[in-house]
Amino acid sequence: MSTPIKNPKRFNLDNPNELKAFKKWAESSDKNNSPQMKKTREEMKKARAARKQGRFYY
Repeated sequence: MSTPIKNPKRFNLDNPNELKAFKKWAESSDKNNSPQMKKTREEMKKARAARKQGRFYY
């Protein structure tokens, strides 16, 4: 999620199940925005571009 979410899912945090879902959602959101993940995404972009040109990228 590199772009800010326009309308984030509304969680009812009084409901224990929704609270659990919210924590999971927040955690995955943090992971997706980590520098490590950004680097991985860049690598994937390069690999995809290289494959389109018939080359391999490692």
